[in-house]
Amino acid sequence: MTLTTHSLVTETFVPMLESLAGIIEKGEAHAATTGQDLINARLAPDMFHFAKQIDAVSFFARNTASRLSGGPALAPGGEPKTSWAELKAQVTDALAAVRAAPVAGFEGADERDCAMELPGGMQLPLNGEQFLVRFALPNFYFHLACAYAILRNHGVELGKRDYLAGIASLMQPKPD
Repeated sequence: MTLTTHSLVTETFVPMLESLAGIIEKGEAHAATTGQDLINARLAPDMFHFAKQIDAVSFFARNTASRLSGGPALAPGGEPKTSWAELKAQVTDALAAVRAAPVAGFEGADERDCAMELPGGMQLPLNGEQFLVRFALPNFYFHLACAYAILRNHGVELGKRDYLAGIASLMQPKPD
């Protein structure tokens, strides 16, 4: 098996963003029948609300694909979306950005400078591999799991199959 940075980025982000699109659909349907404001729902008062979790997931996918394929570091998206249509479009845009990242741009990505400036005059010196494995992937999955948990916590019928729906394309009949 040859694992490249490009394949790791695309094979991680694309199926999970596809799963997130389905999760959002279920959240929208639930909100339509119950009247709940799930877009602003949170797990805890000091945590991001659902729309901000979607914003973070989308940002980490787009920014990681950009940085590791030789593009610029992206700025976070600003204010979170306020409608289901905008949330769905945000995920669709993130999927498109990850899919469009040029394979050739990932050459040398493991050693690419992905240092980040932090508040208080601090910095986080990271190469591409450290950025992906220690920063981008954990943050992507954290915000994705929080978005799932917010909806689940507020009564949306979701299960592990929804979270891992992106793997469905690999399913096939068992050989005889």
